[in-house]
Amino acid sequence: MTAEVVILNKIAAAMAADSKGTIRVGGAVKTHDTLNKLFTLSKYHPVGVMIYGNAEAMGMPWETVIKVYRDRLRNKALRKLNNYAYDFLFSLVHDYESSPKRQRDNVYWTSRDFFERVLDRAYLLREQSIGDNAEISQDDAVEAAYRTWSHAVEDARILYGFGDIDSAELRVMYADEIGEAYRVVFEGVTKKNFLDLFVSTACEALRRRQFSDSSSGLVFSGFGDAELFPAMKSYALDGVVAGRLRGMTTSKHAISDSTTAYIRPFAQDEMVIRFMEGIDPDYRVYLQHATHVFAQDLVSTIIDSYGKGTPRAKTAIKRDLSKLVEESVEEMIRNAAEYRQEYFVAPITGMAQMLPKEDLANLAESLVNLTSLKRRMSLDEESVGGPIDVAVISKGDGFIWIKRKHYFSVDLNKTFMENYFRRYITGEGETGHDRHAKRTTAARQRRRRA
Repeated sequence: MTAEVVILNKIAAAMAADSKGTIRVGGAVKTHDTLNKLFTLSKYHPVGVMIYGNAEAMGMPWETVIKVYRDRLRNKALRKLNNYAYDFLFSLVHDYESSPKRQRDNVYWTSRDFFERVLDRAYLLREQSIGDNAEISQDDAVEAAYRTWSHAVEDARILYGFGDIDSAELRVMYADEIGEAYRVVFEGVTKKNFLDLFVSTACEALRRRQFSDSSSGLVFSGFGDAELFPAMKSYALDGVVAGRLRGMTTSKHAISDSTTAYIRPFAQDEMVIRFMEGIDPDYRVYLQHATHVFAQDLVSTIIDSYGKGTPRAKTAIKRDLSKLVEESVEEMIRNAAEYRQEYFVAPITGMAQMLPKEDLANLAESLVNLTSLKRRMSLDEESVGGPIDVAVISKGDGFIWIKRKHYFSVDLNKTFMENYFRRYITGEGETGHDRHAKRTTAARQRRRRA
């Protein structure tokens, strides 16, 4: 896992990321503290990018993909940060044309992750039924868990680029891979044959905002050539299917005259949210749920103990009062959110808008450190740690490293620093759209000659 932070104010953008990486092979777990997650997207212009989640894109290390894109971009400037982000994703699809085999492998592992989540929920439902002395069979538990997943798929929005392909077409292309994933996960677990249902729903999930645990996150931040204030945009990406990138925007923000500061954590964000809002997000969710349950139980207890009339009349009173209580609880939750925003979040962002570049970097590093400290001081898996890379991006100074780890000694590799810009001295770079246009034109000319 990972802890990363982006902080924006009118002067600059600060980015910070830890270095912990986790590798799972079979049942073994290995961690190391040397993973690079923060990179310059251009050596000439003020744009940076961070990665979290899966360190690879369809079998290719993100570090390699980012640096190859940077080499091709060279000194070419784009107008907006959004243009850099979009062009990078465009390049990811068109410059690294994933082979049909890689796409089939991606479908297999994504489907398998979907099915394993369903199975985990089925086990949980069965354990709960046993605890309630109303034991259900494993088949019924799987069916109930499937229905929950199916409803979630139906409610999810269709991914950008997948509107022109339906689940039936995906089934023709990937039924074998999805079927194999089903057999691996449910072989010997259930007696009923749910294969057809699971394959159909998995095909629909592939074209919707349903992501596997192997998905990656990308965070872009900095300035486009026409931007005076910094911006940030993040994406969730889950491989290529049917020649289309399974991805969606997860957040975006741009500093303006009206919005002068912004703080956004990524991946393991609970400690930053606790620092910002004054309450742990999991504890907040528990309190909200517990308040709903307590209010409804209180209504039932009062009506049962002091209400008069027939059981039917009491039931009607309970129904009416429960609706009123539910509305009151929801209003209380909204008021609490407004209180946190006014008295906890706003003062911190208000201070961040006035921070100079050095203090902006210190704040970003400290917020990542909070999560690392929490992981070290608890029984949770220590999935955040290692050196923290920190960079500040400003319009005038560009991308400046404040802290950066090296796997080599800079003193022993002076030629690396000397050659850092040498390959870009002559010639302007190309965007992904430029390269795609050239290939398209060349293909047309070949067809005409033929």
